[in-house]
Amino acid sequence: MVREWIRAFVGVFFAFLGVQSEADRRYDFEKGRFSVFAVAGLILTFVFLSIVYGLVQLALIYVQ
Repeated sequence: MVREWIRAFVGVFFAFLGVQSEADRRYDFEKGRFSVFAVAGLILTFVFLSIVYGLVQLALIYVQ
């Protein structure tokens, strides 16, 4: 179960970057569960948006 979650997070992360191999993508679609990938995608989207928000706030501190 833990391995499935780790593989989902890695797959979603590489998909965000656009560097996921065709073999890994095919494996994820054939063997992975949608719910695991959906949750991993939502969590990584939240993390990405939080990082962008933090960087913008940091930039605004130095601009003023």
